[in-house]
Amino acid sequence: MMVVWVLANPDTFRSVALQFGTRPGTVHYHYLYILEVLVELAPRFITWPTAAERQETKNYFEELTGFPGIIGCIEGTHHHITAPRYDKIRYINRHDRYSVNTQVLCDHRLLIRDIFTGSVGCKPDAEVLRDSPLCAQLVEGHGVIDFDEHILGDGGYFLATFVSMTLLLGTSYLPICFIIELSFFSAPHSFSKQRPPYTRTNKLQPYSLPNSQLDRKLPLSS
Repeated sequence: MMVVWVLANPDTFRSVALQFGTRPGTVHYHYLYILEVLVELAPRFITWPTAAERQETKNYFEELTGFPGIIGCIEGTHHHITAPRYDKIRYINRHDRYSVNTQVLCDHRLLIRDIFTGSVGCKPDAEVLRDSPLCAQLVEGHGVIDFDEHILGDGGYFLATFVSMTLLLGTSYLPICFIIELSFFSAPHSFSKQRPPYTRTNKLQPYSLPNSQLDRKLPLSS
């Protein structure tokens, strides 16, 4: 419960320790321990969609937008952090705040299908995608997607055979661009938007939590 409190509130370890009647060191120990467990469990819940699952997503998006072949939506989100000890300036984002930029790809059910985190806050979304293992797999053609499939991003991304931009969808832009944000803010995703105590090993927020309890689908109406 202490760890959930830390993730859900921008409190210090000292404040949380007072809240639960323990020592800051105890809170810090359990915080790191639970995060390590979540990192180990993540591959069980954050998985790339199968061919059948991708077909279901393509059917959904084509019915919603008339645009074929969309297997998921990609977006970056900035997680605010305390100023790191080294390379501080690289972590300052366009809003002049310290952050790490996390890239997330989700499907029509808001299930997170791929995540790449730890990029410095100054990097734009397109550059984060270029640095990600997902981009390398897509470029090198490891059978992650079929030739007629692609992911959907906003105007911050580059056009490629595997990336389409929401600007191409005209009036369907808004319902599409909100899909990632809905995924970010769905419970317990709201935890991940808070400011975590920064450490070099604390790069993966508990994104496996929502996938483990999630079976939802967006309505077709906009």
